[in-house]
Amino acid sequence: MTLQIWISLGSLLVAFAGLVFGMQAMLRARHLDQRSAWNLLREEVQECTMRLSVLERQMEVFWRGVSFHASQALHSPHDPEVDHLIERFQSEQISYPELQRFRLLLRRITEDEAESSFRRKAAGEVLTLITVRFDIHRLASPPRHDPTHRQTDQLRGPGDAGKAPPVPGQSNL
Repeated sequence: MTLQIWISLGSLLVAFAGLVFGMQAMLRARHLDQRSAWNLLREEVQECTMRLSVLERQMEVFWRGVSFHASQALHSPHDPEVDHLIERFQSEQISYPELQRFRLLLRRITEDEAESSFRRKAAGEVLTLITVRFDIHRLASPPRHDPTHRQTDQLRGPGDAGKAPPVPGQSNL
């Protein structure tokens, strides 16, 4: 073999090695880009989860405040049943039948023209809170058969087992 053939083979070998190293570098860079994209996505999801958690806490504090003030406005010496249900509701120990009865009494207050406008407004706010805390929460919660989900189970009424959650806008009475 001549010197020119050896030089050609050497050049070909160097070119092939350069191609292999270039492809390896390109694949490594692509892999790093994918990994960094996944890491970025993971960080963004974690940030959204954290922000959602803060928002949920803020909403819970807000609705507890509304609940407290509206409930104070509803307390009345001439209506001990409402007072008792308010206490059960605020302590979060109200049963499903009690909750349904409380809704009925609150609706009656909101519709009673003899009641003060302040008391009717307070009853409407508590009804809204019930919807937010129990109905909307139940729609966004795990299925009813999940034994780890306590709030839904606590408010399950007789004959509710296996039923789908209520449809938004539909009466629960």
